[in-house]
Amino acid sequence: MVGEATDAGSRSGSVAREAFEREQKAAERKFIREGTSRADVRSRLGEPDAKHWQGDMEYWTYEPVSKDYQTLTVIRFALYGGVFAVDRTIKR
Repeated sequence: MVGEATDAGSRSGSVAREAFEREQKAAERKFIREGTSRADVRSRLGEPDAKHWQGDMEYWTYEPVSKDYQTLTVIRFALYGGVFAVDRTIKR
């Protein structure tokens, strides 16, 4: 039981660190361009809030945060390449 509580605490700490990292890197979102690799996007923006596949495209979604508080950023990756397109939508 004690180990379970410790695991849960470290998971919540990890989630909080990832959220903080995404917050700090939010300004970088507008500089992601076609052809950028997944590794480069991950290092510049952190892990996305959500990932999903549609056909042969992988979508990474970054929700608005206080440093980019109205913009939902969706990055589409080609199956075997880098960024195919970046959609930045105002979300109110």
